[in-house]
Amino acid sequence: MKHNPYAAPLSIHLELRELPQATAKKPRAAWIVQIFCVFFLVSFVVGIMRTLHLLATIGNDTSAYWGILGRALFAVALVFTLLGTQRRIWYGRVLGLLFIAAFFVGIVLVNLTAKASRLAAFPLSDLSAYEVGELVGMGLTTCAMIYWFYAFGFSEKARNYFGRKRPAAANDS
Repeated sequence: MKHNPYAAPLSIHLELRELPQATAKKPRAAWIVQIFCVFFLVSFVVGIMRTLHLLATIGNDTSAYWGILGRALFAVALVFTLLGTQRRIWYGRVLGLLFIAAFFVGIVLVNLTAKASRLAAFPLSDLSAYEVGELVGMGLTTCAMIYWFYAFGFSEKARNYFGRKRPAAANDS
């Protein structure tokens, strides 16, 4: 059945199910993933260029080549994430979910390795208040990251955008 935009819908669910995939709008979570991917891609490219410049001026260092290789691999993965998300390809969805998970792991590692010794400069501050604030902030960050993960990969908008729709029920004709 061809979509007629001027016809009154029988039900909103039938109308949404019959829309072609090309009209599905990009979810906000996909926009956010793409913005962060561009930011990290630019950061990795700048890091590669600075390391190459350092190698050219100082000399050979084998460990620097491994750093360049690692940054280049991450940059290639980010390019594939951007292209896959923009073109609605399945690997864009998978790489985007991996990107969100890696981003979350990075945030957790930074917070777990942070020391309370930074408060030494503030002698009147309370260490327990700092720890409670850190706990609340980490809880809010965790909730936001879980929602972002769900909204990018598993929500109805994401399934429509990436072309993974649930099969229609047998009684919906």
